[in-house]
Amino acid sequence: MVGSAATRSYVDVNPPYLFPRYGLTKLRAPVQSLVEVPHELMGSTPGPNASRIPVGADDSNLLDRHDSRPIGQPIILFGRVLDSTGRPVPGALLELWQTNGAGRYVDPVDLGLMPLDPNFDGAGRCLTDAEGKYSFMTVRPAPYPAGRGGPYRPAHIHLSIIGPDLSSRLITQCYFPDDSLLASDWISTSLVDPRALAALVATFRAEMLEPNGIDNVIGYEWDLVLRGRGGVDVEVENVESGEQEVLTPSQTIGPLYGYALIFDGIDAACAPAESESITISGTLFDGSGAPIVLPGGMLEIWEGKQFARARTGPEGTFRATLRRPSGQVGQNGESLAPHFNVTVFAQGLLKQAQTRLYFPEQPALNQADPVFALVEPRRQKHLVAQSGGPQNYVFDVHLQGNDEAVFFAY
Repeated sequence: MVGSAATRSYVDVNPPYLFPRYGLTKLRAPVQSLVEVPHELMGSTPGPNASRIPVGADDSNLLDRHDSRPIGQPIILFGRVLDSTGRPVPGALLELWQTNGAGRYVDPVDLGLMPLDPNFDGAGRCLTDAEGKYSFMTVRPAPYPAGRGGPYRPAHIHLSIIGPDLSSRLITQCYFPDDSLLASDWISTSLVDPRALAALVATFRAEMLEPNGIDNVIGYEWDLVLRGRGGVDVEVENVESGEQEVLTPSQTIGPLYGYALIFDGIDAACAPAESESITISGTLFDGSGAPIVLPGGMLEIWEGKQFARARTGPEGTFRATLRRPSGQVGQNGESLAPHFNVTVFAQGLLKQAQTRLYFPEQPALNQADPVFALVEPRRQKHLVAQSGGPQNYVFDVHLQGNDEAVFFAY
């Protein structure tokens, strides 16, 4: 029955940054409290514009890209993307990556303990339709050892979602029902609220099992609920007043995302020769002061229609090219200092960390910026890039320590 929606209550069940059983979090979990940004300042701020990430008509079908089918059980993973009001989110970008049916990623930094499948690329993209629906045709991934002699991770599919709002950015993992490895996994068990893990386990759809030869697939349904508001023109089914649901929790990006999220040109939102182009470079550090090297970290740097991704290299450095941002206006008409939003993902970060990059030439504008002003004065310097020469800026990001970056809670 469709009609006006009753109030839904959603609970945030994200994992903590620090989960000692997942050893990498000890040096990568922010220690300083996140700076809370009031809803009236950032509540409906648009998220990154990822329209420059190409999505082909068949990018969601991972089964039919080669002369032969990949080895493994064909499945269809489908569902809806909703916002925190329960409404469908149309036009959300979903990026998927996973192992093949033997437990091997295509990413070159995979340890190579399991065999490659020449007929399986392991990465796909799609956009949600007007009703927030998505689907991927793929194979069920296999569990794999985290290292030589290491424990096995449960079968899972990584999914990156870019929705309409700053707060709706999400990277998470989809697990499968009745997987005995979930109870011992150091990542899935970071979801300390039992409702959180349940939200990441797809539902087996037995009614989709129809024998039809090579095109037979096993169906798994998995809905995702993002933070923030989404579509406003689609009514939702009535629910009982006070019904409580959970927002889809985050999971680490892991180290093996490069072949799915990084491609030639994604680190440049404009041509370097443009008069207004600037280069942002820096190093991502952990709490010991050591760089987080390839394949450990990725940053998204964006503003307005500009969007760039930069992966840390062998020395832990990153680099991106964008146009210099001009003065911006907040959602209530207030003046904002020129800045970039910076989202940090890393192996060992169970949820992304959000910071900002301001510019050193305009200290008065920075001080008047309502978000900059929320930060205690002694830490404001960690939001300001350093001049690295004409059209170049250096912005190091420390996840912990004396120079820990300022991270925001939007």
